[in-house]
Amino acid sequence: MVGLRVGRTLRRAVVMVSVMAAGVAVAGVSAASGPAVSIRGITSVRLDRHFNYVVSGTATTDANHLVAWEQYVKGGGCASTFAGESSRALVQPPAKYQTTLWLNTSVSGKFSLTAQLGAQQLGVHGVCVYLINLSTGHTFAESGRFWKVHR
Repeated sequence: MVGLRVGRTLRRAVVMVSVMAAGVAVAGVSAASGPAVSIRGITSVRLDRHFNYVVSGTATTDANHLVAWEQYVKGGGCASTFAGESSRALVQPPAKYQTTLWLNTSVSGKFSLTAQLGAQQLGVHGVCVYLINLSTGHTFAESGRFWKVHR
């Protein structure tokens, strides 16, 4: 279990990393199953409620690291690449996307991470997830999901 300190709706996020099967390692990933990542969760939640989001996928030797940001302001949605989202997080004016680093961890084989979230502020929030090569920053897979917090 990895505890994360993050902002806004993810402030109390707790990410539990579980490898689906102990025998699944990088060598155990077949050639037919390339790198992939997806995120599942609700699209609407009442203020002050708790809910879960699940990030899952398949990492390979080259696609070995998972990075995710929360966007407090949806803006144009998630960037199509890790480099694009990094630029938003580091270069753009803070009020434009209001990104917060949510997850930054190595992965291998099949993985599944569950985030327990709390709806603490009204509006549209989201998570943008990127499966990358840690050394090069190359994006192998990406996924995003947004939810609306309402009264």
